[in-house]
Amino acid sequence: MTGPETPTIVRNVEPGKFVWVNRAFTQQLGWSAADLERQPLTEWLDTVDQARWREGAAQMPASIRARHRCKDGTSMALQWKLRRDETGVVALGVVARTAPAERQFEDPTPPTWGNGGPMDPLSNTLRAMALIVEDLHPGRRCSILLLDENGECVTVGAGPSLPEEYNAAVEGLSIGPFVGSCGTAAYWNQPIMVEDIQREGLWRNLRHHAARAGVAACWSHPINAQNGRVLGALALYSPEPGAPSAHEVVGLEMAAKMVALAIERGRAEEALRLSEASAHFQARLLGAVTDVVTSFVDQNDWRTAASRFVGAALDQTGSESGILGVFEPDVLAGRHNPEEAPTTQRAASLYQDVITHGNLDPSEFDGFVDAIVESETPIGSESLDFAQNGSPMRNFLGSAIRVDGAVVAIIGVANAEGGYDAEDIHALSVLSRAASVLFDAYRRQQREAALEDHLRLAAKMEAIGVLAGGVAHDFNNMLAAVQGNAELALEVLPDDSEARPMLREIVAASVKSNELCNQMLAYAGRGGRTVQCIDCNTLIRELGDLQKVTLSKKATLEYDLAPYPVCVEADRAQMNQLVMNLIANAAEALGEESGRIVVSTSGERLGPQSIQQLEGGGDLVPGDYACLSVADTGCGMSPETREKIYDPFFSTKMAGRGLGLAAVSGIVRAHRGWIQLQSEEGQGTTFTVLFPRVRGPLPSADQNSSQGLPSSIQGRILVVDDEPSVRSVHTRILEHAGYHVVSVPDGQEAVEVFEVEGDRFDCVLLDLSMPKLDGEETLRALQSIRRDVRAVLTSGFTEQEMLDRFRVVGFSGFVQKPTSRTTLLSKIQEVLS
Repeated sequence: MTGPETPTIVRNVEPGKFVWVNRAFTQQLGWSAADLERQPLTEWLDTVDQARWREGAAQMPASIRARHRCKDGTSMALQWKLRRDETGVVALGVVARTAPAERQFEDPTPPTWGNGGPMDPLSNTLRAMALIVEDLHPGRRCSILLLDENGECVTVGAGPSLPEEYNAAVEGLSIGPFVGSCGTAAYWNQPIMVEDIQREGLWRNLRHHAARAGVAACWSHPINAQNGRVLGALALYSPEPGAPSAHEVVGLEMAAKMVALAIERGRAEEALRLSEASAHFQARLLGAVTDVVTSFVDQNDWRTAASRFVGAALDQTGSESGILGVFEPDVLAGRHNPEEAPTTQRAASLYQDVITHGNLDPSEFDGFVDAIVESETPIGSESLDFAQNGSPMRNFLGSAIRVDGAVVAIIGVANAEGGYDAEDIHALSVLSRAASVLFDAYRRQQREAALEDHLRLAAKMEAIGVLAGGVAHDFNNMLAAVQGNAELALEVLPDDSEARPMLREIVAASVKSNELCNQMLAYAGRGGRTVQCIDCNTLIRELGDLQKVTLSKKATLEYDLAPYPVCVEADRAQMNQLVMNLIANAAEALGEESGRIVVSTSGERLGPQSIQQLEGGGDLVPGDYACLSVADTGCGMSPETREKIYDPFFSTKMAGRGLGLAAVSGIVRAHRGWIQLQSEEGQGTTFTVLFPRVRGPLPSADQNSSQGLPSSIQGRILVVDDEPSVRSVHTRILEHAGYHVVSVPDGQEAVEVFEVEGDRFDCVLLDLSMPKLDGEETLRALQSIRRDVRAVLTSGFTEQEMLDRFRVVGFSGFVQKPTSRTTLLSKIQEVLS
């Protein structure tokens, strides 16, 4: 318990600055304030304690035990508290035996008082307690000051006997090391007993207020919560200068403890009341959000859900009108780019879709939208003046709705009775976050739906591709027999035979049919490719000049080509086919009407985000791409036509025209590219193709010098093919050329023959697709018998595909069915040589 004669000193560490000491200090240590002011504080400390002082003073705030020299040459132990303010380092010293525990000197955590003033129920209690203290100490006046929510200023909790002018002067006063009795006591968490207000420097800024209030001495005690936090200060005022009596010191300390209990109880009751109100509010808010989200999940209708969000905002804030405005509807289709979020320069003009309730015109607060977009929290009419002539709004509160950090919409309410408070701001903030979940969910849903459509289309194209490839392969097998027999017949018939012209037509028809099969393989992504570096600009000029003669005279072909080379690694024949088909398709879209066809090229650099935004571009990798587009001003396409445009033999004409765009799609896939169609009925069509771009010509492949034909043909050939007609024609062609031929219908029988007389065969003509053992399995078995066996692979698929697939197996050559007699014999001679 603190007595009335506790020696206490408050001073700056440096000399020449204010020093305050009470009477007990001067009596026990013998020094006057004038004596102490002449030297730094450290000069008054015992030399043995200097090191401890310096170590403790290095940290602020600090609590240090150090002895102070007395005038009689002895020392007295004091407990020191150090803090730093604008005047420098300030110290409070109290005789150690009466100093409070050091834990009380920790920076207090101030209580929360809501609006910064005393709570009404508590104010009545504090006033009653102040009057009781005054009754117990006749002739004295009592005041109770509370710390504000920041713990920096005081507010008057009670001062019933002090003039209103005095209480008003104290209201909002910042606490500090030299701020009257109460301000100093709250700052140091230490009792401060000022005996003469007019003479003590602690009161230098309040002396005239004290004089007008009729008080000459002030004895103050801090008010501490049970955990030691400083809640404020309680003071007794005397009309005459002097020190408090022991009875008054005890009464002051007891009154401070009772006031602390009253404050904590009042705060707990208020917190409970606020907690119950908050729980009720949160329950209503949660119910509103749950209702909206549930309706969206059940109905899958964002407009209905958005309307419900506005309704929930009206209910929660007590507003008459509300709005939800979407800036970019594309965010709901999964095509939103966060880099294109609304900014203050363009937000006001971006209302694409608006849902309103009540008398609310969005056009009347466009300027207010700019501030909402840039604010992280809801803002309202108290922050901005948005009223305009004729506006029906009295007040407004708005919040931005964000998805992935980008603003996609705003939600706002207007015309609430009495305006908007913190609870309304919280409600709208929660609703805007919930709305962002709705928008994000809808966007994901749209993106997943688009992905499903893409996967469904990809599966459809893959299935058709497999079918086309299989048909082409089998058809090539049949053509091999037709073409081979026709060529063989031409070889053996006399020149004057009437059958020769018919056989030549059969051969020509076989070649044409083979070209159709190759288009089917191209659609399936299996077309034969000879990769080389191609400049798209040069290719387009060459093909465009050729196709100009086939265009209608009303159609104009224009170029918008990049001023730099746009090179790709591609098969020239397939690139020719791609460009010609796209231009032909554009020409057909124009029909006999006047119009333009524009072919353009450019180089594009695509990053992960750009690729993600390309519909169906998931297989692309980041990097440089060559962009080729063909646009026309023709009739455009309906949605139904766009869905089928890549189907084989689909056409908008009276009869199908072939595999045109289907082959284009296959060529793009085979070259690891991407194609997009943009078309609307009556607004023309644009095809855009992306291919991986290369910077310059590719190294020329080493070309094998052609080998001369041997002077005489000889050798033993094993022909393996499960198609009797193909096996027969190949056998006859080789035998007619002079080879000795053994033919077998499958790989298993070929292995059996090779086990008996493998050393006698110079070459094996081996089909790829066979029962029992296919071509690859057969060759591996033959190689296990004789490692140097030479084999020529035959297939209805293309050479490039087969070489890519079986390069490591060790085939010596490849012949694609159907093949001419000359090509077959040349390949055999090449392998044998």
